[in-house]
Amino acid sequence: MGACALADCALRVLVTVVSTAVERGDRWRIEDVFKRPPVIRRRHFGHVTERPDLKFVSMSEEHGHLDNELGERKPAVGDKLTIVPNHVCACVNLHDQIYYYRDGLVEGSWKIEGRGKVR
Repeated sequence: MGACALADCALRVLVTVVSTAVERGDRWRIEDVFKRPPVIRRRHFGHVTERPDLKFVSMSEEHGHLDNELGERKPAVGDKLTIVPNHVCACVNLHDQIYYYRDGLVEGSWKIEGRGKVR
């Protein structure tokens, strides 16, 4: 979105590719973890740090949909990707805890005290 530099974004979501179902040719992939945030019209819903060629284009319940629009190497089921979401409130609010990691290793977790408190 351009509101800050990518390095300024603290939250990243580790996702696993769970499907390579084909929609619109051979461009779509689906990953787990995300919940639907409030409806906000955006071109993309986040940045895939390892694969900027993939675009995070839509969501449905717990799944995010990636578009391999540049046609580069397709993600495979089981691939791990890190996504910096455009909107983290709904993602965080729908989980009991958040895990934090450094250099690929989980160091601990925090309980989400405000979980489900949105009215």
